[in-house]
Amino acid sequence: MHLFAVDERLAKVPLESVLESVSSASLEDRLRTFSDYELRIDKIEPPSDEKAFWLMDFGKFRWDGPGQGGRTTHIKDITLTDGHSFAEDTAALFVRGQDGRGWLLIQHNHNGARASAIEKYLSIYLNDSQSCIYELSVKMREDAFARLEQAKHFTKVKVKVATASLTPELLEGNLSIQSALAASMPLHGDYITIEVSTRKRKAENGLSVLPMIGWLKKLAQSDAIESAEVKASDGNHRPEPIDLLEGKLSKTFNITEKSRGRITQAQRWNMLEQALADWQSVIKS
Repeated sequence: MHLFAVDERLAKVPLESVLESVSSASLEDRLRTFSDYELRIDKIEPPSDEKAFWLMDFGKFRWDGPGQGGRTTHIKDITLTDGHSFAEDTAALFVRGQDGRGWLLIQHNHNGARASAIEKYLSIYLNDSQSCIYELSVKMREDAFARLEQAKHFTKVKVKVATASLTPELLEGNLSIQSALAASMPLHGDYITIEVSTRKRKAENGLSVLPMIGWLKKLAQSDAIESAEVKASDGNHRPEPIDLLEGKLSKTFNITEKSRGRITQAQRWNMLEQALADWQSVIKS
């Protein structure tokens, strides 16, 4: 589970208006089509006297999917009913804090809807001509980038990004690493990995990383990032690896009992409520 702040400054209506519209719509009318998948809020539960938050499942519909196999049988197709496709569900919880700020808790499902897709869905749902009116930013610990900001001598930068989640803001700029990412996009790969490091005999010169510190922090907080690491020192010690993602607020739950290999809605929503309880001091709801 990850926690995202909801920026509504460019929105014409509060996010609750979108969720209320979804809640009253039919399943088919909730669908929105993107380049290679369809997305909808599949299930939604409005706030009640007992629970002052929204619970929902985002359903991502894919055109292709896995097969099925057994220990003594070959892998074969999964027969789908006409009009059906493979689908992945991602649970989310929306709550508003005492200061009026909105927060989304989102289950991590590698094959399901990511925060960037959820952001896009919520922003276009009311068919508003202005896109991305709701912006999600992952919540980091207060000291998340302390080591990065103190570093002065860099010997390696390595990032892996999901191309489908890269935004123009992350690609457009004067940094060489941005140009490298943009140049790789026409290859239509799902992921791009870039690593830049110095040779040992030139390590004393270091890499020119300081101008891109701000961009690296922004990338680490985006939904596009898969991994991000630099190797650096404060100038007085040997360079050490710094994982830029270890500062993300997250909750991990171990589910041992699954229904036919899937986590149930009750399990997903229960985990969200547990995470909300643990993050009360951050959300102040």
